[in-house]
Amino acid sequence: MAASSPPPPSTVALRLWIAFSASGVLIGVVAASLFCVCLHNRNAAGWSLVSAIVAFLTLYIHVQYSRGVWKKEPYRLCYFMGTGVFAIMFALSSITCYLTLGIVENKPFDVYGENRYLVVLCCSFMLSWGCSLLWSSWFYKRLYEDEYRLTENIIH
Repeated sequence: MAASSPPPPSTVALRLWIAFSASGVLIGVVAASLFCVCLHNRNAAGWSLVSAIVAFLTLYIHVQYSRGVWKKEPYRLCYFMGTGVFAIMFALSSITCYLTLGIVENKPFDVYGENRYLVVLCCSFMLSWGCSLLWSSWFYKRLYEDEYRLTENIIH
């Protein structure tokens, strides 16, 4: 027996999700410029920018839900779920790589210059946004899955 679809989010919860995702995009872009210009850490800047892109995809999913797009095409959310899984795998491998490099090179934690530990922090932000992208796309897909199957069976 299939589980029933979850209740839809309230308007307050949806607005909070949108605000949280928008702040993730803004913080990612600001952190990228700060790491690149002020701290001269291009690796951390790049990962902050990638994190902002994944946060933007999460924002896109929430905004499209508020417009009712996923009601017509919930199957498209599978692509975002795959992107979320890819972001999680990419972030986990990058965290492992940069943490290993920091330990093997025996570098102290210094804010200026190429610091591996700041890059691990930026990769962990990407990990969290990848999890958020996967969860939100799965949630909206599950919300409309039963309704979409019913209308598909009526049409055929």
